[in-house]
Amino acid sequence: MKIPIRDPGERRKNDRVPADLKVEVVLRNGKTFTGTLRDMSIDGVRIELKEEGQLVDEEVKIRIFLPKGDEIHLTGKVVWEKRFNGCLSFGVSGIKVLEQDKEKFFEFLSDSFLSLFLSLVAGNGE
Repeated sequence: MKIPIRDPGERRKNDRVPADLKVEVVLRNGKTFTGTLRDMSIDGVRIELKEEGQLVDEEVKIRIFLPKGDEIHLTGKVVWEKRFNGCLSFGVSGIKVLEQDKEKFFEFLSDSFLSLFLSLVAGNGE
């Protein structure tokens, strides 16, 4: 079994779990994009869009569509972006979850970490 080890050059403060969820991203000017949440942690998310644009330093609102039809709303600042395979991938840091969504957010994040851990223990993470 391989246990993930944090890269010494990693700047993130918290570990992330993989995700594959639909998201809606709204910029300050009201422009809206639909994309995919690729990973998340207690203080940040990584999103992919099939769009072009410059998003670094942009304050964004994010709506995450959970598997059972529920939603989580949060805000944060885009701190990096990269383009590859026709997609724009970017990281949002300093996320703030709306008060009414905090319980759902922490429950989803906890369940995701538990699933990741169990898959590693079962040997599926090799």
